[in-house]
Amino acid sequence: MQGLNIADFDDLKKYFEELYRWNPEGAHDSSCEIRGELGTQMKKLFYMSLDCQGLDDCLDRIRRVRQSPLSLDDWKEQYKKYLLLMAQRQEFIERKNRTRRWYQSGLENIEPLNEHNWNIWGSIRQIKFGRVVIETLEYDLDPIFGALLSPTGGIVGAGNNALYDGEHDDGVVLHGIVHDAGGYLYNYHKIGPGYNYLRTRWTLFSTANPLSTQAAGIAFWEKMIVEIESRPVLIPEVEPEVEEPEESENEDIYGGAMDVTAGENDALVEKNKEEIFAVADEYM
Repeated sequence: MQGLNIADFDDLKKYFEELYRWNPEGAHDSSCEIRGELGTQMKKLFYMSLDCQGLDDCLDRIRRVRQSPLSLDDWKEQYKKYLLLMAQRQEFIERKNRTRRWYQSGLENIEPLNEHNWNIWGSIRQIKFGRVVIETLEYDLDPIFGALLSPTGGIVGAGNNALYDGEHDDGVVLHGIVHDAGGYLYNYHKIGPGYNYLRTRWTLFSTANPLSTQAAGIAFWEKMIVEIESRPVLIPEVEPEVEEPEESENEDIYGGAMDVTAGENDALVEKNKEEIFAVADEYM
């Protein structure tokens, strides 16, 4: 799991293609579908305190919707790691704001989803954002925990300000997912390439700036999706099965199979001899 830390560009493209094709279990397309059980439980978990009585039930519901092979105890351990990440991030924010220079901008606390974007909870774009975050952090956690770290991740626009509502496999949306993940990781965890996730020189802004790599990123995804969808579908050739004739130990003089015993076979031979000699006598 390297996520956006993949150095080789061809390998990075393969990673993005896998992300494009991936449909997370339990998630919905927020552009045309209504939030399901996953989104409902994720919202509860985001606002839930550690000592809440409904925590186990919430985690178990998410676990089952995600069709996870892990046990509830495993998910509780994942939740603890998520809380540790939250604590480390908060410490980083406070230290950054305390030590920054007068000309440097401070870090704001993570913006939660507002009611206008209620349908983003548990959506495919949000879970894909979470996957990129978790894999770049190289934590063994379900992608939903990466999504909970920054719930607005995957919205095309700053924070809750959605500028474009496209389907989850749209090039602009996919750029927004990866762009948000890169910027979040760089600014709040000091990991990864930042908003310039393509490491391109064709940008006027620093990698910490959300304006970085906007045009280049959208163009990259639009081109890559066309390449993926234009590839011919290779159907493996299947050789036809050839039925072999059934074998028999006994065949008559005309080639027909006969299921007879050794004694019956001798009797048939003698009878055939008599018939042959009788026919021969007629012509002699």
